[in-house]
Amino acid sequence: MSIKKLEQLPDSARLAVTEIKLVNSSYDEQLWQTYLNPLIDSLQDHSIEEIRTEPRILATRKAYKNLGLDPSRYRPSSESLLRRVSKGNGLYQINTLVDFNNYLSLLLRFPVGSYDKAKIAEPIVYGVGREGQYYDGIGKKSITINHFPVLIDQMGPFGSPISDSTKAMISLETEHALLIVYCFDETEEGIEKMQTTIKGAIENMLPKAQVIQQLIV
Repeated sequence: MSIKKLEQLPDSARLAVTEIKLVNSSYDEQLWQTYLNPLIDSLQDHSIEEIRTEPRILATRKAYKNLGLDPSRYRPSSESLLRRVSKGNGLYQINTLVDFNNYLSLLLRFPVGSYDKAKIAEPIVYGVGREGQYYDGIGKKSITINHFPVLIDQMGPFGSPISDSTKAMISLETEHALLIVYCFDETEEGIEKMQTTIKGAIENMLPKAQVIQQLIV
C-alpha cells in the first residue's frame, strides 16, 4: 500500500491508516449493544458548544479554514456525527464496517473514512481538491471538492474528511478495506495511541476482521 502526502497540505495534516481484511455483515448486534449504544448514550448530554470546543474538532476546523473552507458550511464528519447524537437522533445503521467507522469517529473526535481497497487504483495521494473537481457523494448529489483535503487514486478523488464519494464505498461484499483517520495538529504520540486504540477495537469488536498493517502518513 502506498499513500503520499502532497506539499500543498500543511505539516499538521496527517493520516492514520489501518488496512484490514474482513467478512462484512449487514448488522452486528454485539457491536451495537456492547459498544455503540453505550457510547451514544454517553454523548447525548453534550452541548453544541462542548462539541465545537473539542480540541480535535477545533484543530480540524482550523485546518479547513486555512485551506480556504468555511468550517461552518463544511463541518468535519466527526462534528456532524457528534451533533446528531447530542440531539438524541442516534446514528443510521448501515453495515458492520461503516457502523464501526462511525464508532471510531465518535470516539476519536477526528473524521474517519472507510474505503474498499478493491475499488482503489493505487498509488494514493493525499492532497487538496482543485477548482472544478467534484464527485458523487454518498447519500448526496455531486459535491464540489475545491479546497477539500482529498484522497486521490489513479482515477481521481475518492475520499475526504468532509464527505466521501461513492467510488470506494463500503458494501456487504467488501473483503479488503482501508480505515483512515484524518488527523490535524495531533502529536506523533497521539497518533500512535490512536493506532493502538484502533487495532484493539478491531480485535475486540470485529472478530471476522484481521489487521494487515498500519501506517502514519
